[in-house]
Amino acid sequence: MNPLHLLIGLSTITHIAATGTRFTATLAALKLGASPFTVGLMMATFALLPMLLSVKAGRLADRIGERWPMLISSVISICAILLPLFWHGLPVLFATCLLVGGASNIIYMSTQPLVGRHGTPEDRPANFGLFAMGFSTSSFAGPVLAGFAIEYINFNATFLFLATLPVALLVVLSLDRLPLARQRPNKAAMPAHEGTSGEPQRRQNVFDLLRDVQMRKLYLIGILFSTAWDVFIVFAPIYASGVGLSASQIGIVTGTFSIATFSIRGLIGILTRYFTPWQLLIMSLSTIALCYLGFGLAASFPVLVMFSFMLGIGHGLSAPMTNTLLYEAAPPDRIAEAVGLRMTASNTIQTSLPLIAGSAGAALGIGPVFWATAVLMIYGSYLVRSQWHAGRGKRDARKPEQ
Repeated sequence: MNPLHLLIGLSTITHIAATGTRFTATLAALKLGASPFTVGLMMATFALLPMLLSVKAGRLADRIGERWPMLISSVISICAILLPLFWHGLPVLFATCLLVGGASNIIYMSTQPLVGRHGTPEDRPANFGLFAMGFSTSSFAGPVLAGFAIEYINFNATFLFLATLPVALLVVLSLDRLPLARQRPNKAAMPAHEGTSGEPQRRQNVFDLLRDVQMRKLYLIGILFSTAWDVFIVFAPIYASGVGLSASQIGIVTGTFSIATFSIRGLIGILTRYFTPWQLLIMSLSTIALCYLGFGLAASFPVLVMFSFMLGIGHGLSAPMTNTLLYEAAPPDRIAEAVGLRMTASNTIQTSLPLIAGSAGAALGIGPVFWATAVLMIYGSYLVRSQWHAGRGKRDARKPEQ
């Protein structure tokens, strides 16, 4: 098997376990009589450990390699998913969500540098596109598989099934058969401030990553994309219900978004032949901005489906492009830490945005929330305009040679 495909396959299966566990824990909590607030609080625990520990976990992976963090996280994930089989009640479900959320995040962070090191730099956007397709698949497959297992068997069998999924990654790691081995950065090629002269190095600080202008832009763009993603997931169903759509129509609207996200990621290898990652990034931001401007004015099922599809196209481009650019901009020996900082920011948004935007939506309505998100996306487009023009200039300079 292609080493990259094996790695992505293992990470996808492991992420299916995480998304399925989150879905199963939600239904189990409701069955126990938990209130919507309690369920929402429990879902927030999925992002709690990633928010607090992503940077430290990334720094550890940079120092000792990706194998041991992934190995330990696989064991934690398996054990955490099995907890509800032996103990019952909401506290156990909270513990499961907390531990599985943290473990799956470490596996994601450790996998990303491995994907970035595979192949040539020209292959990187397409490789990250495949990586993102795997996560699109797991985000869909996890709840679906768990839902059928709960309906036709029971909750205990579902948790047991989900706990078996990370075993594949655990076995490969235990046998040290992961084909994409860690590569130490070439110190001779590292910048002088990294201590290549043999002088004692200053203790590295996570905020050092923010001194580079491109890194700051990428982190801010990542926050904007996380905001836009969460706004759709949380508020699109509420808005669709408010304009009179049925439950099945709301499901089609949200499902169309996922289908478009998955589809565009399969075409990234072709798109990168004609556009640079920065150009695709600004296309993504512009598409999302236009769609959110229209989404808050739409009131019919076909129009909402159309906007949902275009939003999925825009969001589908975002993760592979930001992952590619972050990998290329980060210091060679701090890639996982750089990913960890991005995950910290994303999980902070995931934890706080529903509360903030929910308050705004209650006061002003859902439409203004969409329009405010569109303004943020326009601001993001403005941030990357220099890279857009630089990329276009490079393409124009190459045309006489073709």
